Amino acid sequence: MKDKTAIFPGTFDPLTFGHIEIINNSLKIFEKIIIVIGNNSTKKQMFDVEKRKKFIQVVYRENLDNILIHEYDGLTIEFCKKMNIHHIIRGVRNTRDFEYENDLFHANQNLNKKIQTLFFPTSTKTNFISSSIVRDIILHNGDLKNFLPDDIINMIQKN
Repeated sequence: MKDKTAIFPGTFDPLTFGHIEIINNSLKIFEKIIIVIGNNSTKKQMFDVEKRKKFIQVVYRENLDNILIHEYDGLTIEFCKKMNIHHIIRGVRNTRDFEYENDLFHANQNLNKKIQTLFFPTSTKTNFISSSIVRDIILHNGDLKNFLPDDIINMIQKN
C-alpha cells in the first residue's frame, strides 16, 4: 500500500465498541490511524475533548505507536490536506449511514479528488451501537457492558 496512514474522524462521544471495531479493522490495512476528534456543531457533546482523548488512550494504551489522536474544527478534507493524508476511514452500520457517508464522500471528492474514503461496515455484533444511544443509556444509568469497554465504563462511573 502506498500510504500507510489514514484518519478516522468523529466525535467519539464516547468511544464505543463500534468505533473500536472500525479502528481495529483499519489497522489491518494501515500502519497508523489518526483518530480525529471533531466538534460537531449539530450535536451536543456529553464529554469534553480531553475526556474523549483519555477514552481512546486508555483503550489503545498498548498501541499508541499506531494510534494518534488529534482534535479539529472544520472540514475533515482540510485536515487531511494539512496533514498530507489521502485516506479517510468511515464506519457504516446501516443504509441510513451509507446514504449520509456516500453524500459526504461525493462532497469531499468535489473538494479534493486525491483523498479517498474507505467504508468499513460494522458487524452484526456492533451495528446497533451509536454514541447517541450510549449517551442516553448513560443519562439513565443503564447497563453499558455491551456498548463500551470496562475501562471507559469505569472512567464514566467515577464522575
